[in-house]
Amino acid sequence: MRLAYASALVFAIVCLATGCSLIVARDRAPLAIRSDGENLVVAVCGTIEAVHLTMEERNLSEGRSWQIFWERDAFTVTPDQPLSTAEGGFPGAGDIVKDPPALSPGDNIRITITGPGPEGGVVAARAVFYVPDAGLTESGWQVESGKVVQDPCDL
Repeated sequence: MRLAYASALVFAIVCLATGCSLIVARDRAPLAIRSDGENLVVAVCGTIEAVHLTMEERNLSEGRSWQIFWERDAFTVTPDQPLSTAEGGFPGAGDIVKDPPALSPGDNIRITITGPGPEGGVVAARAVFYVPDAGLTESGWQVESGKVVQDPCDL
């Protein structure tokens, strides 16, 4: 116990002496994904007044770098309305679809939702998912750790 207090004291002294500041991590809304057979479906576990949404895909084993397949500006995300890459699957207008995602085994899917804030906004939700060998689940929700759950927001 003394070691923990001593370590904390040394850290605080070093921070004061060097001018570093403590940054408290901001809570972000968890995300989960699944397939509806053809499209990517995204559950967002929180209400976000989104400034921008970006969805990207890559497959390192095939040498593919991050490629944006979906972008969207200015909309509200709520937990009761999952987002979908199907036509009209996002609320409102303004979707920019680059290419439909392959969702192939081995792909990584990165989803970033930016909320209002200084300098273009703050990241309100971000996750990177790995598409397993069996593909994305259709009967549950895959969370960022790869685990499949029935309720994406009951974490």
